[in-house]
Amino acid sequence: MRDFSIAILAGGQSRRFGSDKSFAKIGEKCFFQICYEKALNITDDIMIIAKDLSKYPDLKNLRKIKDSLTIQTPLVGILTACQHAFCQTLFVWSVDSPFMDENIIKNICYSIGSHDAAIPVIYQKIHPLLACYNKRINGILENFLSKGNLKVLDFLKSIDVFYLNEEMLLPKENLRTIFANVNTKEDLNLTISQEHFEKNNS
Repeated sequence: MRDFSIAILAGGQSRRFGSDKSFAKIGEKCFFQICYEKALNITDDIMIIAKDLSKYPDLKNLRKIKDSLTIQTPLVGILTACQHAFCQTLFVWSVDSPFMDENIIKNICYSIGSHDAAIPVIYQKIHPLLACYNKRINGILENFLSKGNLKVLDFLKSIDVFYLNEEMLLPKENLRTIFANVNTKEDLNLTISQEHFEKNNS
């Protein structure tokens, strides 16, 4: 079961959250565990990419990989994923988006076609850390970073990106929650409340 790889990016500093977001909990499960268990349902090549790997357990089909560079940008996580993925295409999954839907992940990955990346745009917001990339961007990304460039959106201008809008994604319901990025504890509480509301009013 390996059409694509999945890289869970956990290299952020979690400054606004106040603690390591990988281990923030929704119910009894932490963000990392939620992402890993969903990933395990759709591929057998799963990576956790971070600067400190000692805190993550040894789990089935999980490869623990240290960031290949020390500079602070999500692009390092994408680069490291490209360098180590077993598959030609890989889904990059920021650990602070635990509400992501398994079917949408597959939808995004199967949409990449001959493009360098398939990236969702949900209500005018681009989500490059919930996106699919082809490993061939590796050299372009290395060159981009070597010049001191750090911004993800600037990098996207240098590759061939297929952007998916809301109408291209299934399920179409609850997309705001599914693509929610949890930066603060307030974000988490609001998103959980919104998820509960949507489930009970759908």
